Amino acid sequence: MNKIRKTMLITLVILLTMSASSFAYEKEADEVYLNRDLLEKEIWNEYIKLDEFQKHYAENPKDAEAMIDSIVDTKMQIHRNNSITPRGGQGTIAYINFPQFKQKNSYYCGPASALTAIYGMGEESSVTGSTYNAKQDTLAYNMGTSSGIGTYVYRMRNELNNYSSEQYNYYYAPTKNDMWWIIGGSLLSDNAPILHANTREFSYYENYNVEHYLTIVFHNTAIDDDEIGCMAVMDNHYNDDYYGTHDISLDEAYESIRGRYLIGVSL
Repeated sequence: MNKIRKTMLITLVILLTMSASSFAYEKEADEVYLNRDLLEKEIWNEYIKLDEFQKHYAENPKDAEAMIDSIVDTKMQIHRNNSITPRGGQGTIAYINFPQFKQKNSYYCGPASALTAIYGMGEESSVTGSTYNAKQDTLAYNMGTSSGIGTYVYRMRNELNNYSSEQYNYYYAPTKNDMWWIIGGSLLSDNAPILHANTREFSYYENYNVEHYLTIVFHNTAIDDDEIGCMAVMDNHYNDDYYGTHDISLDEAYESIRGRYLIGVSL
């Protein structure tokens, strides 16, 4: 056998082996998503290690368990949709209507982001207070926001559920594909999703990093994930350098919540 034919044969064997391995992996993943008990066990084992979920479970175990059930349902629905629904087509834009306002102080990004989402729901009149700052105070009190801690993710999720007709969950480090569906579904139901983000991943922060809540207010599914303008966030930052509505990419949003959370409604 000459060297060229031998090389081609070796290459073919490698490709077939990789294909078989990929098929086996996809089959294994399918089996998890088709078996609700297996998927629930997998998600439970992931979340029970998280400090946010441990606090949530200690405070309200029934609600924490119900959220896991909802996350399982969402992941199974996303998996089913992926097999039958292509991206693109008509109706690619989803957004909320909202006013722009700054967070009251340096640790109120949680209350400000939650208030932005509540305005998107049209439920702002349900929040006590006649000004943006007063409404932020109401939400901060309800969520236990403090200067030393800020706002816990699970308490923000719980507070949003007091105003939404849907159910918010907090999704830990979701895949980019899961984010795509959750963000779109949340905005289409007028329930803005919120990033529990590291800001260094956003180009407009120019590598400055702080842990920060940002409300996603716009998503255009016709734009590629890596393009700025695929999404937009309302940044309620008290500093004018960062305050306002900013175009971002899905890739930036994805990287900003590695090891962190996306707060959005179940599908």
